Amino acid sequence: MRPHPLWKLAMISNRAFIAAICVFAAIVWAHHRLTSTHRVSTDTIAETSMIRDAAACLVFDDALLLERYADYRKHYQALVDGKQGMLPFIQSFAMGGSSRSTAINERLACRIRYSQLFYPKSDPLVIAVTEYSETLNALRDKTFDAETLYNQPRPDIERARQLDADIAGGIQQLQQRSLAVRKRFEEPQFLARSEQLAAIDYRLGHDQHWHTLNFMILARQTINYLNQNADNVHLNPDGLQALRTELADAWQDAEHYFKNMPNLKSANGKRPVWFVIKTPAQDWLSALDTLQRQWAAHADVDQLNKSLLTVEQRYDQLLRQYNASVLGQY
Repeated sequence: MRPHPLWKLAMISNRAFIAAICVFAAIVWAHHRLTSTHRVSTDTIAETSMIRDAAACLVFDDALLLERYADYRKHYQALVDGKQGMLPFIQSFAMGGSSRSTAINERLACRIRYSQLFYPKSDPLVIAVTEYSETLNALRDKTFDAETLYNQPRPDIERARQLDADIAGGIQQLQQRSLAVRKRFEEPQFLARSEQLAAIDYRLGHDQHWHTLNFMILARQTINYLNQNADNVHLNPDGLQALRTELADAWQDAEHYFKNMPNLKSANGKRPVWFVIKTPAQDWLSALDTLQRQWAAHADVDQLNKSLLTVEQRYDQLLRQYNASVLGQY
């Protein structure tokens, strides 16, 4: 069976997750500054402390951990092939956070501090973060064992085989747990953002803040659509085209609004956020158009994955620009 063209995207998208945390907190604060309403609880700002911890781990296991794992696999294969002496000892494969680590001056890669929990323990988000943390800690123990084993003069091959299987299984489970955390986080996030958008509309109408937030919400919904499980039979290029059309309408409405108000200022007399994100947003929309056309034309899997990566990277750039601008103004 031909592989689904979206199989890689879930691993790519975690890099954008940590930026979304900061943006969410900033939007809540900006919303209160602009509308002076208490319809949305400010508790969500404090609650993001737990999610920031989880986000740091998600970014770590999506990037640095996989790089370290690839390096570890070279050592494992060399050991199995009887060529262990050709490679230097493993350094810093262990993920930090334990006295068992042999890494020197290894910074703690990530740690989820349960003392900062603000949600009830029965909350689905807390359950997802707890399960993720438990899986991460179990994998961390295995990486400590691997680091110790491979720094021995003659590592035991059978022990290495067992550890290799355990680590591979642990990484796979960790990826599943990370997706669950993202899903649980974004459910209340989108509810709060929708309420913020409605509150801005009620107090200020379709002003500069409404147009900007509306576009960013639609952008995230589009990314989430692409991030759906590859087994979802409803995932298709027509669905992406529908979202792209909605984005185009939001873009045109925003452009029309700002064109008619060339001297508009945002908070602290600065340029509106829209002008800051306009160029990266256009770049992202261009990449999205390319992906949609290729998908509709049944392009090969490798080409689709490359286009998906470009879409995600440009969305990351858009989100970083948006995040920096929002944090700098409110």
